[in-house]
Amino acid sequence: MKRYYSGMMTLNLLMLLSGFLMLMILFDDDVLRLQMNLVAQRSLYAQNNATLQQQSQTQGQLQCENLSLNLSTHVEQISFEQQIFQGGVKHFIWCERQSLFKRQPRQGILENTLESYINTDIFPIFAQDLAAQSQIEKLYWFSETNTEFELTGNVRGIIVAQGNLRLTGKGEFRGAIITGGKLQYPDTIRIAYNSRTVSSLVKYFSRWRLAEKSWHDFTPA
Repeated sequence: MKRYYSGMMTLNLLMLLSGFLMLMILFDDDVLRLQMNLVAQRSLYAQNNATLQQQSQTQGQLQCENLSLNLSTHVEQISFEQQIFQGGVKHFIWCERQSLFKRQPRQGILENTLESYINTDIFPIFAQDLAAQSQIEKLYWFSETNTEFELTGNVRGIIVAQGNLRLTGKGEFRGAIITGGKLQYPDTIRIAYNSRTVSSLVKYFSRWRLAEKSWHDFTPA
């Protein structure tokens, strides 16, 4: 009788142990599947991050340059997105507006105010745009050695003189005149501020570019 009881106990223990082992095997299988899914998701996330980073590096400058000059902002954010996961994966860049004018002139004569209104250090960037201007309204740029401008008739635009400037001739200049020195003109010349002309030229002599070290892969606060 004792041997029979001992055998039953051993059998019960073996059955319990077998059940426990089966549960452990099933549990380990679920854990393994979970780990494999996590590894696959991490790999996919890394691949999409690499793709987005390459896009932002190769297309960022062009995306910034294609922004409209009609925007009134000085910085704009552009995002690159992959809708693989819920919420998507996003990378971001910032575009900044580079302008020849520090601010828009608000009056016709701005004598001895060059440094307050003009970014003279970046003028070479916009020098080629001088030749591509409309004949209706233009930016006239005078170096420190070029100090005289003859006016013949009515002219619209902005005059920027790095030094002194003397106007000669006869007519009306509508827009704004900015000088780094003294401005002289005779009674035969009338100077009047024109906001539309000034706004148009300030906008024309600006451009969008990719801001340095602006790439990031997190949503800004």
